[in-house]
Amino acid sequence: LSLASGLRKNKKAGINGKQIFAYDLFYWDESLEKHVAGTKHEKQLKPGDSFVDLFRDYLKLYADLVEPVTDLVKTGWNGDKIEFLLVDAMKKPGTAKVVLDKFYRSLIPGKSLIYHQDFDHYLTPWVHIIIYLCNPYCRHIHDVPGRGGSVFLLKESLPESLYNMDFMSVSDDIADKAFKYCLGIASKTKLHGIAAAHVTWFVVKGDLDKAFNIWTSYLWKGFELNSDFAEVKLMLDKARK
Repeated sequence: LSLASGLRKNKKAGINGKQIFAYDLFYWDESLEKHVAGTKHEKQLKPGDSFVDLFRDYLKLYADLVEPVTDLVKTGWNGDKIEFLLVDAMKKPGTAKVVLDKFYRSLIPGKSLIYHQDFDHYLTPWVHIIIYLCNPYCRHIHDVPGRGGSVFLLKESLPESLYNMDFMSVSDDIADKAFKYCLGIASKTKLHGIAAAHVTWFVVKGDLDKAFNIWTSYLWKGFELNSDFAEVKLMLDKARK
């Protein structure tokens, strides 16, 4: 809605047909009920139902601009140039690979912006690895205040090797450098999430001793035992059992 509203007001955009493609599985679950409380949609959907029609209803004023797409992995991208890529779908490494291979290829050097919504999310540490590996070809330009995201400008096209990179197999040294880089460009409010993601990375990799050492080192550096650090410690303890 925000993107469509801004696009409508942008006199330089040269709008011609659908410009915004919104990818989602559109599967309803009980946690979404709070968002429709008191509306005609309350209690109308069951867990597992598609809410794409509800999505279209909420966006009906911008139906000429927005196209919902129901499966990122199966559908991919049509190949048109992408000026603004909002990434909030790298929840799993497999999906992250699809975004890199199918969407990054269509970015425009010197113009395209990449907005990583999960920049401070402790459960998606591969996002920080990808950001670091792409760093020579991107420039960090804006840290979104009060939100988890951060924005990067594509300076030049990525080399072919990065589109298909095995980012889950990088060395420990590269991983440590990736999180150091992300901590260095992040606002204060994002530091805990990124530090916790550093711990998560080594839990995912199965190096539980290093994960524990990193967790401890951040506490010694003055990081508070907030929700992210508490959750990642529970994850680590569970993995040790």
